[in-house]
Amino acid sequence: MTKTKKAISTWLTFALMTGIISALTVSAGAKSASKAFTLGTGWNNLSPSSTVVRGATQVPLNKGDRLAVNLTFAPVSGTFPNNPGRIDFGMVNVATGVFTFFDHYTSRNGGSINANMVVPAAPANGRYVFAVRNTLGAAVKITGVFAFYKYNNPYYEYGMASRTNTIQLLRNTSNVSNADWSNKWRPAIEDARLAWNSSGAGVNLYTTESVGPYANVLIVDLYDEKWDGIAAVNGQNAASSVIRINTRGNYRLESSSNRLRRAVTAHEFGHLFWLGDNPITSQRSIMRYADLYNEVMPFTPRDYDVNNIRFAYE
Repeated sequence: MTKTKKAISTWLTFALMTGIISALTVSAGAKSASKAFTLGTGWNNLSPSSTVVRGATQVPLNKGDRLAVNLTFAPVSGTFPNNPGRIDFGMVNVATGVFTFFDHYTSRNGGSINANMVVPAAPANGRYVFAVRNTLGAAVKITGVFAFYKYNNPYYEYGMASRTNTIQLLRNTSNVSNADWSNKWRPAIEDARLAWNSSGAGVNLYTTESVGPYANVLIVDLYDEKWDGIAAVNGQNAASSVIRINTRGNYRLESSSNRLRRAVTAHEFGHLFWLGDNPITSQRSIMRYADLYNEVMPFTPRDYDVNNIRFAYE
């Protein structure tokens, strides 16, 4: 697929003006990310126990993300005993079963609680459940809403509606030789695709070189621009996308290491699933430039990327 310099510039200008672009040299927008849950009927009779922790809705989180609760609780009947224990609100680390307390209430008549908790540390699988520990000495009913918020928000303004997508592979045969396509680019794309599919993010990427049209396209070409890769996702919950890989961007990918070609491709795939450029986090991420261009780092998606995709879709 051949593009003139004017056509490329026109496309880039349109993409930038309409906000549908994310690139290694263009900062992506961010969207507010939260998941709210209403407590169901199972919370209407929470028996007293010094050990039982009641969990609801596993959610993948990262260190620094936030849990907010807006709850009302009361005795199932009457009042709580004199000198009661207390009701603890917190989160359970799914990987370890550890309950992290963040607030409590001891009123004999019940009451309400509005509180926030910052996730202290991400467990190995990045998942928490909201939990309550009842030691009030009587059964309690709890109603209300709790919500998980992404503090280190990695989200790009646009993402695909589904985690399963087929991508048509195209190249400019004038700029990308058969040998380079077979020995450099096709393996890089395949390795990046498989890295995402095996990451645990629930992603299923497929590629084809058959004649289209296809809704999703990846083009390898020599563009007269500085960027290395661009992903244009056509809207929120999108049904189509275009990824462009520049063989002679800042890092001249046609002569760079195999690791860098794979990393740039994997990075652009990340944009399909709501991930933005260079998230503000100390955790490793294929979307962070410091990790993307670090030859020592693996080119694969990291826990931060996986957890945030799962949060976005699940």
